[in-house]
Amino acid sequence: MGFTRVFGSCLAVVFLASTGSAADTTPQREIYIPVEFTSLNSPDYWSNGFWVGYKRSWTPGHVPEIRTFDRNGKEVIARKPLSLPDAYHTAVHAIAADRDGEVVVSAEFWRSQGDMAPVLCRMNRAGEVTLMARTESFLGRALAVSPDGGIWSLGSRIAQPFEPKKDYEVLERYDASGNLKSRALPRSVFAVKYDPAVIHDLGEPQVVASSTRAGVMSPGTKVWAELNASGEVIDRFTIEPPVSNDGALAELGRLVMSQDNEVYAFFAVVRRAGSTQPHFYGLYRLNRSAHRWDRVNTTPGPNFGGLYGIDRDSLIRRMGCCTYGWFPLSPVESASLGR
Repeated sequence: MGFTRVFGSCLAVVFLASTGSAADTTPQREIYIPVEFTSLNSPDYWSNGFWVGYKRSWTPGHVPEIRTFDRNGKEVIARKPLSLPDAYHTAVHAIAADRDGEVVVSAEFWRSQGDMAPVLCRMNRAGEVTLMARTESFLGRALAVSPDGGIWSLGSRIAQPFEPKKDYEVLERYDASGNLKSRALPRSVFAVKYDPAVIHDLGEPQVVASSTRAGVMSPGTKVWAELNASGEVIDRFTIEPPVSNDGALAELGRLVMSQDNEVYAFFAVVRRAGSTQPHFYGLYRLNRSAHRWDRVNTTPGPNFGGLYGIDRDSLIRRMGCCTYGWFPLSPVESASLGR
C-alpha cells in the first residue's frame, strides 16, 4: 500500500435547476455538466449523486485525469491526474464515488520494465490520492460503493480471464480503507467458457449496491446474482433481456439499485446503419419473483432518455447534450412481460 498526492486546476460550471410535477416526463431537477463527449472520455455515469469520469488514452506513458461534479452541477474534482511516481503508464478500468464525493478507482500501473500492478485507489474531494492498495492479481472492471463506504469490485484475475479451466471468485468486497473482506461468485457458476467480467455480449457486466445488498449482472451470461451486505449470495437466476418486435435481443446500457433494493435498467437494440427496423429502447425494473424485466411506465421523448444513475429516490436520465434530469421512480406497466 502506498500514498501520493496530485494537484490540478478548477473550471467554472454552469447549471440549471427546476422543479416539476411528479409526472414521469417532468424532471425534478435539471443539471448541465460542461463535459466534451469524445472517445477518450469514460462513459457517462452518476454514482451516489456525483458525476464521475476520467480521460483515457491508449498512448504509452498516458496519465488519466479524474473529474467529478456534484448534483448541483458544481465541479468537485477538477481534472486531477492519477498515477504513481515511478509508473510508466496508467489505465483506469472502473470508477465510482461514495456519498461524501470521494472517488474509488480500479486501475493498473505499468513500470517501464514491463511489470503491471492492479490497484484500488481512493481520491478525496481535493484531488489527493489517499489510498493505493494492491489487489494481488485481481483487476476490478466494475465498481460500486455502498452507503457505508463498502466497495464492491467485479473483475478478473489478470493472467486468467481466458483460461476456462481456472476457477476463482469474480466479486471482491472491500471496506472503505481498501481491506479485502470477502470474495464471492466463482466464475464457474456463470456456466460460460470465458470470464463473465470480460464478456461484453449484450452489454458490459455491472455491479450495484444499496445499504443491505449488492447485485451483479452479467448480460452475456444472462445471470443475475444478489448478495447480502456480508457478501453471501442470497439469490441467483438466469434472466432473459428484453426482445424487440423483430426478435432482436436488447443490450444492457446501465443498471442501478435503489435504497429499497429495487433494480432498474436501461436496454436498447443497437441497429446497424441503414436499418429499416424501428428503434427499440426502454427503462425496465427487475421482477425477482418472475425472473424477468418489467417495462417501466414512462414515455421518453427525443430530448431525454437512457439511464445514467440513481440519486436517492430519483433516476438520472439525459435531457440533451450535457444536460441531465432527475425523474421520480415510476410504476411498472402491469401488462408488460419484459418486452
